Amino acid sequence: MADKKNLGIYWGSNSLYFVETQQTTPTNQFQVPFGEAARETFKDGPTSIGSMELKSDIQRILHKQNLLDSTVNLSLPSKDIIFRSFIIPWMEDHEIKNVVEFEAGKYIPFSLEKLSFSFHPISFQSKDTRQLRIIFVAIKTDVLSHYLKVLEDISLDINLVEPASVSLIRALNFKLQDVIPKNQTFAIIEKEKVGRITIVDNYIPQFVREFHLSSTGTHNQAEGTLQDPLRRLTGEIRISLDYFNRQYDQLQVKQAILLCESNLAESAEILQKNLPISIMPIEKQLTLKDPSTKELGYLNAYGTSIVSAIDSPVYFDLAKHKTQKKIPTKTHLPRKPIDYKSLVKTAFICIPLTVGAIVGSVLAKQNADKTTHELKQRLGLFQDADISMIEQKEKILSDKLTYFRKIRMESNIASFLVLIPNLLPTGTWIQNLDITYDDTASFDLPSDNPESSGRKLLRSDAPKEVPVLLFTIKGYAYSEDKNQQFILVNQLLRNLKDDKNFSGFFNSIDLETTKAEQLNEFPITRYTIVCKKER
Repeated sequence: MADKKNLGIYWGSNSLYFVETQQTTPTNQFQVPFGEAARETFKDGPTSIGSMELKSDIQRILHKQNLLDSTVNLSLPSKDIIFRSFIIPWMEDHEIKNVVEFEAGKYIPFSLEKLSFSFHPISFQSKDTRQLRIIFVAIKTDVLSHYLKVLEDISLDINLVEPASVSLIRALNFKLQDVIPKNQTFAIIEKEKVGRITIVDNYIPQFVREFHLSSTGTHNQAEGTLQDPLRRLTGEIRISLDYFNRQYDQLQVKQAILLCESNLAESAEILQKNLPISIMPIEKQLTLKDPSTKELGYLNAYGTSIVSAIDSPVYFDLAKHKTQKKIPTKTHLPRKPIDYKSLVKTAFICIPLTVGAIVGSVLAKQNADKTTHELKQRLGLFQDADISMIEQKEKILSDKLTYFRKIRMESNIASFLVLIPNLLPTGTWIQNLDITYDDTASFDLPSDNPESSGRKLLRSDAPKEVPVLLFTIKGYAYSEDKNQQFILVNQLLRNLKDDKNFSGFFNSIDLETTKAEQLNEFPITRYTIVCKKER
């Protein structure tokens, strides 16, 4: 039986990088470049036209590689990851989570409720005090959902989401075991269109910083500084090393490796001359199956694809943050000898108070029973009636009567049914039409809203802000070419917006969801389009 294959994905700035592995051996690697529209995915949202084109491109290539419906691990770029390191007093494992959540708020300008996060504690000794260094990584929940939705909508199952820095360390550590020493604080320098420095100790990232290697600058800056990425890279690395070495006396960086997509030897030589640490250039393609693939993104994709095949010293999962259960601790108190004198004094005080409380409660009960008996005599036949229930039923009946008297007897649905068939592209069909209008004022106003039609929202069920008219279209799109299905949905959306007779009813017409599914063993794309007429 063949070993299970794993698929790792790295979301780069210009491409999606894919590496398929069998155990730890890379068997296939490819990329999906981003088009101009796809680059606007996060600006316009996961249901935008650009996102739909990206989904179509990914689906086409995965279908060609026979990788649809795969379970994948996702590695996310450093630009979206919040990386912090801070120190707390040593404590038991079950106590750490609550303290970390409290302390993290001091170092992060966002509420933890808006973040998906994970952390790793490292125990160390500072002088005579035992402490914990917390490695804390997080990402905004809405940003993470954008990444996941693009991949989940093409039927990919996301098993793990981790920072790219962790994926890169795992890849280098496994393939080039001697390149990152275990008992030495080490730096990994990456030079692409942006620069990154990751400081590692015992294979665990301690510090991650990313910076641009080109800037527009001002007229007062030297021209050479703006045109020399290596000089800027050198300056940013020196700043990072100075900051880290000041913060952590026990962790001092003395050596680094350099990963570079071009001019590797020249870049390493310049950095070696201008930095107070030794620089070792690494030919990144040695870690991959195909030597022609030179992009650093493949290293991150490979690193996350082998997470289940090897033992890792650290494990961050931003998509499945689990709440740690508190473990109660047992406390043993020493037994003290009984003080009989104090016990007798306490008894003399407590016994009269207890007797008085009992007598008082008996008298109070007798008074309450007498009052209850008098009230029952006054109520007579109505003593068993529930007044609140009667009042509630009376109000419900009154509201229903008012509602039924104002039920609409006419509908404008015919105008929609005439327009929609001519707007459907070939290959699309509608499963359900749901028309909702605001009738919240029908109990209070003397007249109806003549533009409302369809299914009403009762006042007790309606939200505070309800559109005057809400028209929901749910259906499917099919084409023998799966990649054309997203395009068909997009064409239907354009037809609805461009038709003046249809769009004249509404203020907004938006594509709410798209998802690849199977219908009677045929691949289809399910869609939901929502049309709103606001007040």
